[in-house]
Amino acid sequence: MAVPKFEDFYRPILQLTSESSRSLTHKELFNLLIERLRLTEDDQRIMTRNGTRPQFESHARFAVFYLRKVGMLQSIERGQISITSAGREFLLTHEGPIRDADLQQFVSDGGYESLPQVFQLSNAEVPSPDVRLAAMFQDISDQLSDEVLDSVKTISSESFERLVNRLLRQIGYGEITKETGKSGDRGIDGVLNQDALGLEKVYVQAKRYTTGQVGEPEIRTFSGSLDPYGATKGVFITTSTFSSTARQTADNISRGGKFIRLI
Repeated sequence: MAVPKFEDFYRPILQLTSESSRSLTHKELFNLLIERLRLTEDDQRIMTRNGTRPQFESHARFAVFYLRKVGMLQSIERGQISITSAGREFLLTHEGPIRDADLQQFVSDGGYESLPQVFQLSNAEVPSPDVRLAAMFQDISDQLSDEVLDSVKTISSESFERLVNRLLRQIGYGEITKETGKSGDRGIDGVLNQDALGLEKVYVQAKRYTTGQVGEPEIRTFSGSLDPYGATKGVFITTSTFSSTARQTADNISRGGKFIRLI
């Protein structure tokens, strides 16, 4: 059996995300697609021409990318996919296979989210190979970020701190030093020197979260942990995302005598 074309993934992806009570990771979605499309082990072993990944996964990733661009799928958190109300409505009202022309129809009618400029074609047109390659390149870049993040979430907190150390060193900040023995540090994981003499210091907190967001309390605690050092600059680095109140709190603090940056 040949691997289905990427258009043949549209309907099963919408169906699977519609049937799920929660958002799905790419890996979970791929496993469900293998079952739904009855892909054999031989099918799963067929690779793309450049040999970078299984062909079925490449087709599925492009289908997810395209469905997101027309507003039928969304990513609540990075690497998590769920169906939108527009996707549910389309799935209920459209029968049979879903093709590019069906998705273009809704874009031209002003429905759902607009596609990027390169996708804004007439109903009679189908995206050219160059357009599809550009889209897939962007999608692969996005998915690579997701895969790296998924991998980082599996390491220990201590390993994550070392990874942050290496990252900051690679972008030119030098070594992170660890100050210990001061009361009330409450999570200071390292200190960066912004100058050779160490007169300007930036305090770092690195938190590896596997679920949930960083909220306002964590930002206030981090801000308070700078006080015993008389510090005015802090960077909070996490594998998660920051809630809107956390970002607002950091902005409010940064309007005063301290500067808090969130990564």
